[in-house]
Amino acid sequence: MRSANIGRAVIAALLVATAAGAALAMDAAELRQALEAGDRLTVIDVRPNKAFREAHIPGAINVPAPVLPRKRLPPLGRVVVCGDGLRPDVTSGAVEELNRRPGIRAEALEGGFGAWEAMGLASTRTPGTERAAIRQLAFGELRRMVEAGADVMLVDLRGGGSGVGSGWDLGEAFPGAQVSSGRPAGEPDPRTLYVLVDDGDGSADSVALRLRAAGYRRVAVLAGGAIALERQGRSSIETRTFYMKEGP
Repeated sequence: MRSANIGRAVIAALLVATAAGAALAMDAAELRQALEAGDRLTVIDVRPNKAFREAHIPGAINVPAPVLPRKRLPPLGRVVVCGDGLRPDVTSGAVEELNRRPGIRAEALEGGFGAWEAMGLASTRTPGTERAAIRQLAFGELRRMVEAGADVMLVDLRGGGSGVGSGWDLGEAFPGAQVSSGRPAGEPDPRTLYVLVDDGDGSADSVALRLRAAGYRRVAVLAGGAIALERQGRSSIETRTFYMKEGP
């Protein structure tokens, strides 16, 4: 009798979680299969207008995340939310918002549009045009992505050495991110954003291009490399002031 009560409680908890907008998700392959099968669903792209205009999943509609709470939508039924893949908290927030609307059952696209393109799936990007330049991420921006639960692997290209502060240890500077010493082994994961960290000499840019050519489609560079790590996102003036205060 007790086990039956526990079972009912678990089912009830799952129903409550679903009703509250728990973040359901599908991957890019599953979405492609659903679209090719003619399933009735709507893809809502919550990226900014500019990113949407550059390229998006064919048939998707654009409702940027900041606009979504004010946007009136009909009962669309099944909805798949497509973000940029870098801020899963933004995408899950959009899923929760949509699941509060009557007649809408929303779930997230794992890895967002970045994962969709990384798998070589069809988009509105003009054939033959160059893909976007290698993205430069500021220290604070990268930290917010990792804290939000983005699938990030830090590729450590630094030559070694030691410095002041926890920023010199990538795992400590960005808790929760995977870390690879040198080029990651194995096949590239389309759901993972590979962020290259160099000595601040710009060498990560050329490595990023080589990784792109080798099939790593989601590649970015930590702007400033080891210098940004040592400063932990502070300006040079802020860094000097910080260490003067922390010194003996």
